[in-house]
Amino acid sequence: MSLSVTTAAADPSLCALSDLKTKMGISGSSYDTALTRAINVATALIQRYLGRYVVRQTYSETFGPRYRMRVGLTQAPVDSDSVSITDDGTAVSS
Repeated sequence: MSLSVTTAAADPSLCALSDLKTKMGISGSSYDTALTRAINVATALIQRYLGRYVVRQTYSETFGPRYRMRVGLTQAPVDSDSVSITDDGTAVSS
């Protein structure tokens, strides 16, 4: 089995700097570097704790022949409208 990101998130952070500054009542850019660092650290800690990324990305998973009957995807939640299943390049109905 292999997993690869086919379309990475534009911004992997769990919140935007502007949203955090608004919530904290901060204006100006004096604290932008420190706040950005805090967002990045918090994002990394949360994702490490959960054991997965929590931002919207597009993944491709490849399974070997022993997975023919039932497949458990490693990333969740899954947008069921965007799932496609193929068997050696041939579309399979889900």
